[in-house]
Amino acid sequence: MELLLRIWPILFCLLSSVTAQEYRTLDLAKVAFDDQYIGCQEDMEQVLNSNDILSKEKQKNKIFRRAWEGAETIWHTKKKATVLTNLPQGFEDNHGIALVAYSGFIRKHFNDALRLAGKSYQYYMEDFHFKSLHYYLTVAVQLLSGDSCQNLFYEDELGVMFEPSNGSDIVKFGQFLSPFLDDGTSYSNESFTLTSCFGVRIQNFSQYPLENTVVVPGYEVFYLENEGSTFSLNSTGKKCSNYNCAYVRGDKSRLSLDHCISGLSLDRSTPKLPLDRKRDTSGSTGIMSSPGNIYLLIVLCLAAVHFLYTS
Repeated sequence: MELLLRIWPILFCLLSSVTAQEYRTLDLAKVAFDDQYIGCQEDMEQVLNSNDILSKEKQKNKIFRRAWEGAETIWHTKKKATVLTNLPQGFEDNHGIALVAYSGFIRKHFNDALRLAGKSYQYYMEDFHFKSLHYYLTVAVQLLSGDSCQNLFYEDELGVMFEPSNGSDIVKFGQFLSPFLDDGTSYSNESFTLTSCFGVRIQNFSQYPLENTVVVPGYEVFYLENEGSTFSLNSTGKKCSNYNCAYVRGDKSRLSLDHCISGLSLDRSTPKLPLDRKRDTSGSTGIMSSPGNIYLLIVLCLAAVHFLYTS
């Protein structure tokens, strides 16, 4: 018993470091909030400033306040000077701060909220407290987006993985995605490749610049290509949102996804970068946090405890 009391903190830390993997279905994300703010950015700027939305959201959301204020410090003391000469016209401080903030701990909280924020206009207005972050991040990605597509790969991010829905070959994420540049390394069986034509490299803005992260907007639409037990995503070159200018246009801002994606399943001629490499599906790289591996780790830890206790 004395031995168990001595080693239980080690066992607890080991088990708590493993995050149960959450699988999210890839579909059209019809209840997500992925506004593009087309034709209303000046109005949005005016409304955000006149209603002091950023300050109010920081007061309501302590996690957001900590993330934004920390990113604000990093932007002004470290990042801004290194990118200032290469910023496009119209890029403001709040756009840079939003990119820095997104690269940090707020990312999962923010994306979790986005995936439900579009289920109704009322829900977006009353229960979604990342309006300012979503607006500034969306505009930042739009301003920095180039005219070329990129080969990327996505790997289990903060315990979140995606899987195709049955019969769906046209998908979008609804949330922002943070894949990595495809650098030729082998893939695990818990990853997938994608081409994005609207994603933006944020290495110069990121709190973790060595990761080579790309931010892909939730409104980019992809063809889903099944490859046996794996899949890949190829950009259609099209952008579809559930709302446009929701904050300034009200409930009338709801859009029809069916109209936006009409014809896509029949016409796959949109130029896309080739995905000419296959993923390594023979095994995973490193410790994957799938339920089976969590169970195995628990068994091994308990066996080690039993051995130490009985020896």
